[in-house]
Amino acid sequence: LHELLRPGHKPGVRSSLLRQQQAGEQILPWVELYAIDMPGEVVEGAILLLLVDRSAELALRESEERLRKTLAELNQAQQLALIGIWTIDVASGKIYWSDQTYRLFGLSEGDPIDLQRFAAFVHEDDREAVLQAWNRAIESGHYDIEHRIRVGAEVRWVRERAHFEMDAQASLQGLGTVQDITQRKQLTLEIEKQRQRLDNIIWGADVGTWEWNMRTDEVLLNQRWAGMLGYRLEELEPISLDTWKRLVEPKDLVQAEAALQRHIQGETEVYEAEMRMRHKAGDWVWVLDRGRIVSRDEQGQPLWFVGTHLDITDRHKVEERVRLSEERLQLIFQGINDGVWDWDLATDELYFSPRWLALLGYLPGELDGNYETFIGLIHPQDQGLVRQAVAEYLGGRRAEYAVEMRMREKQGGWRWILTRGMALRDDAGVAYRFLGSHTDIHQRKQAEAKLQLAASVFAESHEGIMITDLQGLIIDVNQAFSRITGYAAEDVIGQNPALLNSGHQSPAFFAEMWRQLREQGHWSGEVWNRRKSGELFAELLTISAVRDEQGNSSHYVALFSDITAQKQHQSELERLAHFDVLTGLPNRSLFSDRLGQAMANANRRNQRIALAFIDLDGFKAINDNHGHKVGDQLLRELAQRMREVCREGDTVARIGGDEFVALFIDLGDFQASEPMLQRLLQACATPVQLDGQSMAVSASIGVAFYPQPQPIEADQLLRQADQAMYQAKLSGKNRYQLFTPKTISSE
Repeated sequence: LHELLRPGHKPGVRSSLLRQQQAGEQILPWVELYAIDMPGEVVEGAILLLLVDRSAELALRESEERLRKTLAELNQAQQLALIGIWTIDVASGKIYWSDQTYRLFGLSEGDPIDLQRFAAFVHEDDREAVLQAWNRAIESGHYDIEHRIRVGAEVRWVRERAHFEMDAQASLQGLGTVQDITQRKQLTLEIEKQRQRLDNIIWGADVGTWEWNMRTDEVLLNQRWAGMLGYRLEELEPISLDTWKRLVEPKDLVQAEAALQRHIQGETEVYEAEMRMRHKAGDWVWVLDRGRIVSRDEQGQPLWFVGTHLDITDRHKVEERVRLSEERLQLIFQGINDGVWDWDLATDELYFSPRWLALLGYLPGELDGNYETFIGLIHPQDQGLVRQAVAEYLGGRRAEYAVEMRMREKQGGWRWILTRGMALRDDAGVAYRFLGSHTDIHQRKQAEAKLQLAASVFAESHEGIMITDLQGLIIDVNQAFSRITGYAAEDVIGQNPALLNSGHQSPAFFAEMWRQLREQGHWSGEVWNRRKSGELFAELLTISAVRDEQGNSSHYVALFSDITAQKQHQSELERLAHFDVLTGLPNRSLFSDRLGQAMANANRRNQRIALAFIDLDGFKAINDNHGHKVGDQLLRELAQRMREVCREGDTVARIGGDEFVALFIDLGDFQASEPMLQRLLQACATPVQLDGQSMAVSASIGVAFYPQPQPIEADQLLRQADQAMYQAKLSGKNRYQLFTPKTISSE
């Protein structure tokens, strides 16, 4: 008031006061004071008090504020939901876009927009479909389409929905939304890709699939399930569990149902059974049926049981051929009259096969299995020769072990035996096992003696016999020669025996053979020759000089037998005894021998060794999901990797399904093993590409070191590494754990 009434105050200046009532509530009317302008002067003390109702103005302001907040919240909601709003006046083409719509199209807010500019954003492959949808919407009033847009270099998926209707001025108006569905579309495409990949895997694996609703007994099958039995799927309808039971061979059905019950009762992780199923044509198809319960109700009762059918008829045929082949091998081994012996040099245990014993007239159990028992059966005049040959061969001073000797029969007579063998050696070249065969050469020895009296008796010999002159030209052969080599007598008489040469023996070999013939009058050994068909064969060959009455050589007589089967069997015995069939790595037996030798060498050289126990993480899932074939390929690849990352002299072995061990020798200290352990982890963790798929596992490694403060045996060292591996798994897998006494206490 003082301000209004002071001299010189301009008339018409307004001041407003907002009064307060008790209880803190505001009163809406405004009190306004005006100084009154009188002509020529200002009347002191004259003021105008106006009571103005401003409630409508305040309500409008509050409404605008609420609208502003609502729009802000709506804009925020659009951003979170990736949904923009747009309107269009169809007649004028005027378009309104919300802030989020501008952001979605990568434009600045307020940029001019029209239908032509919008169309430029639409992906060229979708423009025709968008145009058709727009035209239909103009007629029907409803617009709903998913399409792609280009925002810079990025392609986005959007869904547009709108409603069109006439306004009060009969102008067609459209109100719509646009939503960014890129993530959803990518997820949908990925799900479809995964589904297609699963379909491809099932198709590529050529397996049938089944799904069993255990409440209703409804069974869902794919076409391959029916096709492997010669049916179309519709031919089996209506399909239920009885459909399967009706096709399974009755005896196999009993075993399969028992396996089903064991799985349903929780006794097995996976149901698996091999069975014969009746083909539409009437024959039997061998099927591997595998599956598991995938869902249960709240009470734990099974709901769905799913699985696969794999046609293993060919595998069964192969297994049958292998069985017959093994039987033939045994028959061949028996037919060639060879006995087998196997000597453990560490324990002095010497195994004699039944045929070995039968050659001398003994029954199993009648002889003690040790080296001195064997030596005691040898003729006194031959014992020194045998002992010397064994010592020289095991000591590495002799390339081959083959000795002809006389052995005492149970009835007291003497029989000529050819013993041959080979030693299995560790990395240091020390023999730890010696195994071989005994061949009855008694008849051959008698034949050799009789050759000096009458060369004609050679015709009935089972061994091949060839007689040459001093120049080495063939003058006669027996029937066994023709049977073994494939050459008839007329093919070779007058020819040089070099026509049998396989090229496996060097010129130096033949030079030494002729030197012995000239100096000693005989030569004996193994030779690889070639049959007339071109096939290689191994023969045990003895060449003797036939002398006249004056003691001069007149002819050479070669006596040989085909030992190809024995050679192949010996090679197979060695491989099966010491190497894993799947990976080619040393097996547990060979690894145990190498570990024992490494521990002994570590003590002698004051070096350290590390023993790593490796268990693959996640292998079982791959094996279950992709089948044993893929699992086997994965094991072979990982085995090769582990072998490659280890040093020369170190050993990697497979001792179980997905369990491996690695032996690192000649370590200066225990820390020297860490780089090798890291390489093993990396080798196992690197994905493997199999059949166009990436298979990934990892490894948990337990490590134990030797020597230790207290004496320790090899098997205990292996258990320590196993315990440490278990801790590595508990600690998160894909790592290694060093064994300490704390490792045991933490189990």
